[in-house]
Amino acid sequence: MRQATGWVIAGSSVLFLGSALLWRAQGYALEWNQTPSLPRGLYSCRAVTKAAPLPPAVLVTFRLTSAQQAMVPQAGAGLMLKQIWARHPHEVCAQGDEVWVDGRLEAHRPLQEQLIAGWTGCATLGRQEYFVMGRHPRSVDSRYYGPITRAQVLEICTPLWTWGGEQ
Repeated sequence: MRQATGWVIAGSSVLFLGSALLWRAQGYALEWNQTPSLPRGLYSCRAVTKAAPLPPAVLVTFRLTSAQQAMVPQAGAGLMLKQIWARHPHEVCAQGDEVWVDGRLEAHRPLQEQLIAGWTGCATLGRQEYFVMGRHPRSVDSRYYGPITRAQVLEICTPLWTWGGEQ
């Protein structure tokens, strides 16, 4: 019985690995989110290759620019996973601990006083700019480092198996 179980586990592992490699070759990846800014868990992500505008409310992975990293060193240099909250032609304002989109209060910035620097002011988002946020109120996101550009976006993601997180 033990030997049969071992063969089943080995066979399943080979099948899973082969499927993952084929899936990756087709432009897909699995990303594991371990931060509370969005529900923790496994996400299916597809590489973004077109320069077309991204739809609102999708989840994207991206990397911060060095200037953005300098504003929020806590974020690190790794891959970020956030939701597109606003895009062209919306106006986004960050003043004190409040974030406004088109004149509506959308979020607070409870970490503002803990950060060394941060994005402040108002901006009308350009065609290639996106304001991204996590669902958790203490998420380190565009509330602190400002809009990201289309060139920073690497993938569009869909939750596969997740739990927790602010809704």
